[in-house]
Amino acid sequence: MVWTLLLAHFLGDFPLQPDWMVRRKRELGVLALHAGVHLVLSLILVGRIRAVIWPHIILFSGIHMIQDYLKIVVTARRPQQRVFLFFLDQLLHFVAVWGLVVWVSVSFPSFEIEPKPVWAIIGIAYLVVTHAWYISERVIHMEDGSFLQNIEMTKLPRMVVRSGMISLFWLTRVTGIPSLALLALSPYPTTEHRERAIISDLGISLVVILFLFLTLGTG
Repeated sequence: MVWTLLLAHFLGDFPLQPDWMVRRKRELGVLALHAGVHLVLSLILVGRIRAVIWPHIILFSGIHMIQDYLKIVVTARRPQQRVFLFFLDQLLHFVAVWGLVVWVSVSFPSFEIEPKPVWAIIGIAYLVVTHAWYISERVIHMEDGSFLQNIEMTKLPRMVVRSGMISLFWLTRVTGIPSLALLALSPYPTTEHRERAIISDLGISLVVILFLFLTLGTG
């Protein structure tokens, strides 16, 4: 269940959290909507166990809402620590997922939970190399206007390249030559930051490939 809840988290915090929602999350209604998206996704993805753990999921979503509010408040007061707070927030969400799973396991010891749903793990991998890395780069390079503009301009081509690299790994179990070949042929616009973007994409793709290798093996 850890993986399905993490998948719900990545969906709710990245592709299903548009910029307007991020900008207006100080408003209680918008923050509640964001937490509601997480609630619905979690209830859908956990499967049939939702019939008995829905109160746990509701509390979990409430904690997510409080956590996000605290991050907004602290970030407003300490904008210079924006990057650290962004990644700390994600880490605390992961800890909350783990805590929920432990709570459910203790509460319902006889209920069988799928330990390693391959579909959820692969879904997480693709979300990390697409939307999650896109948002993370924006946060990391917020003060670098030139590279930030490049991130926006090459958003979709770079997502395609990163997805292609982990797809090649999944299909061929080879991480070197195919990945580099794909990068060489990638549809990046020619800009002053092209090489920097390639290094960034290669790095995060190899991290995700390692994640897949460690969680699923090479088959």
